[in-house]
Amino acid sequence: MKGLLAGSLLIGIAFGATTYPIVEPDLLQEIEQRAKIAQEKLKKKLEKTEIDGNSIMKDWRVKLTMPEKSYRYEVDMTATLPEDIPRVDNSGKITGILYPKGYKYNPLLYLPMDPPLLVVFDGRDKKQVELAKRLLAPYPTAMAIVSDGDVFELMKQLKRSVYLLNPFLRERLEIRHAVSFVRWDRKKGVAVVEVYGYDRVAGRNSSSNK
Repeated sequence: MKGLLAGSLLIGIAFGATTYPIVEPDLLQEIEQRAKIAQEKLKKKLEKTEIDGNSIMKDWRVKLTMPEKSYRYEVDMTATLPEDIPRVDNSGKITGILYPKGYKYNPLLYLPMDPPLLVVFDGRDKKQVELAKRLLAPYPTAMAIVSDGDVFELMKQLKRSVYLLNPFLRERLEIRHAVSFVRWDRKKGVAVVEVYGYDRVAGRNSSSNK
């Protein structure tokens, strides 16, 4: 259990999630209860508010263009801890340091299975949307991630959830063009990114390394 907990903390940091020191169980229950109340209030507010799918998270939005030629590259997912992760006993008391600041690790090595496939595209580009739709079709668990566009309208078109591209993930995976199809190689500890260019749209099947 402690190994799984440590692994989840490391994975969260590597992929940009905010992590916090472990606290007393009673306090955790209090936080969880307050979170549920806040979620209910937000849900009721959203039900009364008409939201523009083009206006959500404006500071995240970027334009991604398609390259002329397709290419493929790999990203080493090794990360470095920005701060110490404390060692905590069963009572919740911090007894030392479990992983020190500066510790290097690869989160893919802690996962029992591959993360979901990612298809990253610009939702304002019709050609990218059509290509993304074809790439997503065989993979019901793949995640549709857009750099821009009306997320609600895209959900209707793709008939699946659509997520905005987090700036941290964009930089972590070195996303510069779209459509980018992201797979994971846990043995090598890398993300494998296949970038589809206009040559693939035209029916030719060439690619080059970054």
